[in-house]
Amino acid sequence: MNNLNKEEVSRYVDLDSCNYVIDVDMSSTEFEPNFRNMSDKWMVLASHPFIDVSKSSGFAGLLRAFYIPYFSEKVNKMTTYTLYRRIIIEK
Repeated sequence: MNNLNKEEVSRYVDLDSCNYVIDVDMSSTEFEPNFRNMSDKWMVLASHPFIDVSKSSGFAGLLRAFYIPYFSEKVNKMTTYTLYRRIIIEK
């Protein structure tokens, strides 16, 4: 079991074998494409806001637990978790 929340590379699968992908909307890298820019291959099924702690203020930890109108929006920076489904094109 992975009770230490460590990366387990042995659990990775090739993207070509996936019909569904959950992605956090961050900048793309060599190893993680930006699915938002691949609308010809992936369709959005659901998308939900998510606090991006790395871009939020130092108060973000406190303001994640307690919502304070106006102030929370100014301090917390948001990104999204998105569920994509592969677009299958019949040949």
